Amino acid sequence: MLNAAFQLKLGQPVTPGLVASGKFDGKSPSLACGTTGGKIIIHSPHDHIEHEDESSSSFRFLNINRKVTALTTGTLSHGSAQDRIIIGTQRNVMANDVERNADPFRVNMQGRVRHLVVRAC
Repeated sequence: MLNAAFQLKLGQPVTPGLVASGKFDGKSPSLACGTTGGKIIIHSPHDHIEHEDESSSSFRFLNINRKVTALTTGTLSHGSAQDRIIIGTQRNVMANDVERNADPFRVNMQGRVRHLVVRAC
């Protein structure tokens, strides 16, 4: 019988198949999950910083404002240790740099993106 090693409550339903892990800071693993509301939840347990006055969180949210249909992670440049989130929607493929909160690229597509693969060169 399998026993859970830990439980993680995200507070939002995760879409099946839209879960990936990556090292967005180039060092520590994080979890990225697509939700039914067009958001990506990023859980970075190693970024959890306690503050005396305020509560802190190891969660970040990317608001895509579109139905997320595919999700993966990977590096976009040779020799880089920092992963990007690659997101497929019904009409676009985009990359997101989590640390800089920027989209290095976005490509319009003719049909819905169902699967993504990042191939290291």
